[in-house]
Amino acid sequence: MEAPVAGIDVSKDKLTVYFQDSFYEFPNDKRGFEEIKRVLPKGCKIGIESKGVYHINLKYLVGEYDVRIINPFILKNSSLFYFNVA
Repeated sequence: MEAPVAGIDVSKDKLTVYFQDSFYEFPNDKRGFEEIKRVLPKGCKIGIESKGVYHINLKYLVGEYDVRIINPFILKNSSLFYFNVA
């Protein structure tokens, strides 16, 4: 069985989590990280777009989750390649 997948959009003040067709908002601080742990099951795969330094503190989740940091430059270029978007 495949592990569930979540995406986290990171900004200075908040974390927006997309998981199982729902959006959740949490503060970008230790309290927010603890709230994310209550929503996402252990072993969940998480994709996080790197945003300057704002994604760095999410390392607290690494032990319990399969976290992948995604470079936004690569993400943008892959969409140009696959979808021919300018």
